[in-house]
Amino acid sequence: MIIPPVYESGSLLDAIFRQSCAGVGLVDTSGYFVSVNPRFCQITGYTESELLQRTFGSITHPDDLAVDDQQAERLFKGEIENYELEKRYIRKSGDWVWVYISCSLVKPPAHTDPDHATKTPLGLAVVQDITLRKQKEAELIESQKRLEASEAHFRFVTDSVPVMIWLTDASLKTTYLNQAWQQFTGLTQVELLQSGWLEKIHPEDRENVRQAFLQGAEQRRQISLEYRFSRKDGEYRYISEEGIPLSTECGDFQGYIGYVIDITERKQAEFAMTQNEANWRALVNSIPQQAWMADADGRRFWFNQPYFDYTGSTIEQVQGWGWTHFIREDQVEALVENIRLASQSKAPFEATVAIRSKGGQYRWFLSRATPIENAEGEIIRWFGTNTDIHELQEMQEALERSQRQLAISNRDLEQFAAIASHDLQAPLRKAKSFCEMIRPKIQAQLDPETVSLMGRIHASLESMQSLVSDLLSLSQVSTETQAFDLIDLSPILKRVITTLSDLIDETDAIIQIGQLVQVYGDGEQLTLLLQNLLENALKYQPPGQKPQVEIEAINPERHLCQISVRDNGIGFPQSQAERIFRPFERLHGKSSAYHGNGIGLAICHRIVERHNGHIWATSNPGQGSLFVVQLPLRTLAAR
Repeated sequence: MIIPPVYESGSLLDAIFRQSCAGVGLVDTSGYFVSVNPRFCQITGYTESELLQRTFGSITHPDDLAVDDQQAERLFKGEIENYELEKRYIRKSGDWVWVYISCSLVKPPAHTDPDHATKTPLGLAVVQDITLRKQKEAELIESQKRLEASEAHFRFVTDSVPVMIWLTDASLKTTYLNQAWQQFTGLTQVELLQSGWLEKIHPEDRENVRQAFLQGAEQRRQISLEYRFSRKDGEYRYISEEGIPLSTECGDFQGYIGYVIDITERKQAEFAMTQNEANWRALVNSIPQQAWMADADGRRFWFNQPYFDYTGSTIEQVQGWGWTHFIREDQVEALVENIRLASQSKAPFEATVAIRSKGGQYRWFLSRATPIENAEGEIIRWFGTNTDIHELQEMQEALERSQRQLAISNRDLEQFAAIASHDLQAPLRKAKSFCEMIRPKIQAQLDPETVSLMGRIHASLESMQSLVSDLLSLSQVSTETQAFDLIDLSPILKRVITTLSDLIDETDAIIQIGQLVQVYGDGEQLTLLLQNLLENALKYQPPGQKPQVEIEAINPERHLCQISVRDNGIGFPQSQAERIFRPFERLHGKSSAYHGNGIGLAICHRIVERHNGHIWATSNPGQGSLFVVQLPLRTLAAR
């Protein structure tokens, strides 16, 4: 940095000049810089040598140059002693920076050295970077514009809707009421804001409204009120008011925003219904059907006396969704979904449901409901009836069971006819007997390969005989049946274990028997069901592992019996859980160590199907399997 000697005043002034946190520059009367400090260079982005070859005008933004030139000219002419302004410097990088500049005239003092004496004044500019402040100011202005636009939009929207809208501050003083208030009450905005709206509340409701509002506001909770409010023609109208608390991002309470709607027509409809309620109740209590009413969403709030007489329930037990506890459990989810869909479509509702009586029995009812709408077409409630159709439903189910049994029998007969038509059983028995008779007589005369072939022939005949036997068992599930009765599973399971005793001893299996409840069904077929499930659990085991099988039968619900057979066997992928119940389906190839015809589980499935039950399996490879059978009890179960 070069400081003309005439202006030198010692090392202290030089240090102040260089270390100042403000930019400092000296310019001559032609505008050229004659001296700049490091901070000035930092603000402009130029080096000191670059600036000393430039004028202040060359780095000033063109839009700011005229004012700066004018003021500098006046300063050098002595018309003003100093001036201040905000302007933009164009930095060396091309971008610009906002600065606050304070300029004053520096006159040279008398100098003892005549060689350095000069009378040319210099302009002293002290510069501060105010870019950040300018950005904040611009953001503030833009934010204010957005706020004003948002407020204008809010007023436009709220004045356009046919609903009375209001706002309060944190002290609960009303700060805003939209145009709908003036149109409804006939009061001006000023009158309304001066609590004029309070005078419009019916005298009998005014104190209750005031107390309810204060209590809700004290707890900072949503306020919901219904009361009578005077219209500008003097008529009192029923209105519904909702107030919603407002909070800052920090959770500080700001006040309320609320709306008011006219519900007079709805109230009039309710009053009209109330006037006729006594006659109506007498009528619905005299009909043989069960009757009920529900709100728009399906929550029931009224039932006639025949309903309580049948179920033995109280209104407290069945109101809302409590009535679903008297519906058979497997129907509840679908029934509730159908009610929801009917509410959306505003269509009449109909369903056939099993309802539990006070004695615990289920009877079939045809449940029908019709929506009741207000003047605007909105559903305000449902009126429904339950008509006893138990005998008709049983006849229908019996017919359907007969049709299903006929279809199953026909299918079985068709599958079996292709084999049985050739009378396989007798030839197979003879062929097997002849083979058994010939083998010991000629075995010593045959070479090893022929002996092996004879063994394979015998094994094939045994496999064929087993397959024919299994097919007969499958077809007999539908054709050879017994009447359903209440069956004790304990003796059945003992008989099954005795039948499979050789296999149990051979595998050294552990059979654990838990609780065994009674089941309603065909005793012979239930025996075959348990035998196939237990044999399956014993057979599909890893080599050398001791089978462990757990068997139990419980009542998970009053109308169900659940039989479960759990083993520690080889398991199977869960994705194959449905496939294993199909006839002739085997998860293991014929060359594997696990032999079978793929009929056993198909027989189980057919037996459970005849009992109107369900069977499923859950498993993972190497983690054993769980087979579960659910059989309904009594008349609602039997096919």
